[in-house]
This record gives sequence, C-alpha cells and structure tokens, in this order.
Amino acid sequence: MHAETARTSLAVARILAVQRHFAEVLLASENIGVAEYRLGDILDGTISGACTATWSAQALLPLRAAASPAALRLEGELHPVPNVGETWYLVTALLQTTPHHAPHLALLSSEQDGLTREPVTRGAVDGDDTAMISVKKVFFRPEEILQENSTEIHEHLARFATFLKCAIQAGEVRRTVEHMSGDTGADARATLARTVNQVMRPAKHARWLPEMHELHAASRSLCLIQRTVVD
Repeated sequence: MHAETARTSLAVARILAVQRHFAEVLLASENIGVAEYRLGDILDGTISGACTATWSAQALLPLRAAASPAALRLEGELHPVPNVGETWYLVTALLQTTPHHAPHLALLSSEQDGLTREPVTRGAVDGDDTAMISVKKVFFRPEEILQENSTEIHEHLARFATFLKCAIQAGEVRRTVEHMSGDTGADARATLARTVNQVMRPAKHARWLPEMHELHAASRSLCLIQRTVVD
C-alpha cells in the first residue's frame, strides 16, 4: 500500500508509514491496557503518532527521569520525526530510570504539560512536517511505560520502520521510471522489479535500503537525460 501511495504522493505515504509504524509499536508492546486504549485512535487517524526511538536510524539519548511522589519527572529532547500533529499527538521515547539497565519505551501525549513541539522542516502537506519534542519537567506515571526493556522489541520495530521506508522508496522510484520510454525505461523497470523483490524479503530490507536510494538517484538522472534529449 505504501509503495502504491508513494507513486502519487510521497508526503502522504510518509505520514501513513509513520502512523502504521506507531500502530506496530502499540501491538508489539507488553502494556496491553495502554496499547488497546490508544490503538483505535491511531488506526482511524483521530490522533497522530510517531516513535522517536525506532523510526529514525540515528541513535538518541534516553529521556532522564527524576523521582517525585507517585510519579517521575522527565527531561530531555526527542529525535525529530514526521507525523507529529500541531495540537494533538502521541510519541514514544526511550526512558532511562536506572543506570546500567536497558531503557524503557515510554508513551507521551501532547495532553501532558511540559511537552513542546518545535518544527524542524516544513512538509508538503499537513502532518508531513518534521518536528522535535522538548521535554521539560513532564509528570509521568510508570503505568504509561509500554515496554520495560525496550531492547526486547527494538530490533523488530527498527526493521519494520526500514521495511516501510523501502516501500516508500520503491513507490517513488516506480513513479520515476514509469515516465521513461524505450530500452532505457525497460531496463530501469526490470532493475526496479528485481530490487523490490529483494527488498521485500524480511531478512533483506535493512541491507537493501541504500541500494534503493542509489537506484532512485540513478533513475532520476536517466529520466532527466532522456527528457533533455527529447526536448
């Protein structure tokens, strides 16, 4: 679905992918109560969601936690991600409460005081903006921890994020090569088909993401050259 959507709108495909990835975060987590409570709103698009811990491939520092009566006070910054609504959103983030132990995966909501959304880049459509969330003295209850040991589901979620990104990249490449004609277009489409088949194998998608980017760049160059010759 994301590959097909990317053929017509890369921005919309990216929004849908981040939202679908967040749904997977809820489905994979051990906190069934919180996941079931939030999943319906994520699936019907009532609220946007993004996982700062696993959508981006870049490493980030966990939020810091200070103990207070009956709760924790959180401090830190979350990695910039798309699909963070201007007024209402959910995000998940790594949370370190005990030194030398694996961080938790925590769920935060824009309804909580102390979260500030800071736009980083402006997208083509609503929701495609990349935004960073700063966290200052956020009152947090341990009941909102989705996964006590985030490493238990991190690999699955990171691989799923890469899979979705590959699907988007495949759709974008396909949109480019569909406009190419002659032997060049046929060769490009054949190469795309082979690469997509390899990308969509679950064990391969992380490895093939760079190749998808290279193929997209090459196809854009070929398309530009062909248009120049025709013109």
